[in-house]
Amino acid sequence: MELEPAKMFESFLNKEIEPAIEEIAALKKDASRRHIQKLLYTNVVDRFDSMIDYCILENCEAEYFRGRALKVADSPITEAQLIEYLLHGDKLNDVLRDRLQEGLRTRLLRERHSAKVNHLVLATKPDEKWFFNELRVDPNKGKIHESKIANHNKKIPQSVIGYADWLYSRRNALVHGGTNKFNATDRKYIKEKWKIDLSDSFTISLGSLRTALKFYSDVVVKLREN
Repeated sequence: MELEPAKMFESFLNKEIEPAIEEIAALKKDASRRHIQKLLYTNVVDRFDSMIDYCILENCEAEYFRGRALKVADSPITEAQLIEYLLHGDKLNDVLRDRLQEGLRTRLLRERHSAKVNHLVLATKPDEKWFFNELRVDPNKGKIHESKIANHNKKIPQSVIGYADWLYSRRNALVHGGTNKFNATDRKYIKEKWKIDLSDSFTISLGSLRTALKFYSDVVVKLREN
């Protein structure tokens, strides 16, 4: 699997986000600092989401993604198009990649954030099913453990995919609702999928930023292992 986008995201966290968190920590605890913390949080989550998209598109020829892209590749190719492809044989692979990526944009990239994360995990590590259901994430630190851990917080999903869902749901509330209350759609989905009743509201603190940073860093490490 080609994971260059994940490596670039890891570099982004280390070189830009970590120093930014330390700079914010030096500011006074006022409304301005809280606003900056929220902006940085949404930026990190959005960059992680984009990294997932780029990794999926970059690996469009992998069996897992190729099969899903072809499910929506139902547009017939005309004889004229076929002749054009054959006449430009040196560019045929680029054309095929474009078609596969178009199928992925139509299908996978329109799915829920956590579903996209799950697709990338399944494509990268098909024999490791624990990402979806096993409690591996410390919700207070964002660390992904090597084995199951206790249920520390019944208001936060502790599987890797569930925790990614929770982080993105907070981002949704901030970006689309301008509030610190989860929207009804996310609340319902997490209740059905992860059996979690979300808290009434949440706060974005320096601790929230450090926890998200640790979790996303650990996800990248897990993706790149082996």
